[in-house]
Amino acid sequence: MVKMNGKYLNEFMSEFSFPEESRRPLNDAYTALTDNANAKNVYFGILDEYDTNMNCDFAVIGQKINDIAVTVGISPMTVNLLVLIGLSLVARKYYESFGIPEEIWKNSMYDIKYKLTECKLIYNTWGNFVFQWYAGFFRLYRFGLGRLQFDLIKFGRDYKVGEKALHPSDNVLFVHIPRTGERLKKEEVNESYMLAREFFKKVLRSDFTPFVCSSWLLFPKTLEFLSPESNIYKFASDYDVIETGYNDDYGEVWRLFDKLYEGDAGTLPQDTSLRRKYAEYISKGGKFGYGYGVYILPQDTSLRRKYAE
Repeated sequence: MVKMNGKYLNEFMSEFSFPEESRRPLNDAYTALTDNANAKNVYFGILDEYDTNMNCDFAVIGQKINDIAVTVGISPMTVNLLVLIGLSLVARKYYESFGIPEEIWKNSMYDIKYKLTECKLIYNTWGNFVFQWYAGFFRLYRFGLGRLQFDLIKFGRDYKVGEKALHPSDNVLFVHIPRTGERLKKEEVNESYMLAREFFKKVLRSDFTPFVCSSWLLFPKTLEFLSPESNIYKFASDYDVIETGYNDDYGEVWRLFDKLYEGDAGTLPQDTSLRRKYAEYISKGGKFGYGYGVYILPQDTSLRRKYAE
């Protein structure tokens, strides 16, 4: 059986700087879970299943989590978090067995803390509301490398800019921007690109490193609301946006406002210029959307020096 226990829970919360006010509720939830024989068996069964099979079905695990939550009478989002912390202990073994440095395990697991903060802001619950997202980290196809996170995927389309071309079968790095609570500083973004190029170099092209990103940060309306000097604008400006679209509803608004949209833009936080402009835009019927872009990082020594500065 996996050696997950209250000691590891507290070590994890300390190592990843969980808010102090979150620790007692999470300890209480873990105690309630492990004091219930049925819930405890299911919980440790999940950890053992992942210990046996790195590619276990996270959708099935999600249903088991719901069963635990009903049995114990605590939020499924809180059980999500406790399962993720338990899985992190097992994942350490997998990262080590594949020769992945401890630092990358830690940087990847920091996402658990980031989503804890989002869950509290949006649902007023210490937990996690995107459990299946973590399949990428635990099946070892998504990694936190510096400020950003990256998946290795097939490009799936044709693309050409100047003399550089990408084809559907080419490997590319899909970029994710975690909500860390810190600014998206250009120098940290550049460092992440360099770390990703090095980490994935054996499976990428030798002439350049292709990155792709799909995000509201690349949505044209977002850029209209930003100064060219802003960190988000600088991030987005690296990308050649080749596709844009609108969301069918306002379900993604929380990404900017840390709050679910309930139909009244006046209730959205407006403590920044971007939030104020977006709230006004939404109040007039404007839709949230996304941009999908490509960024080509050349294999160029002068560029490498520039990014290292």
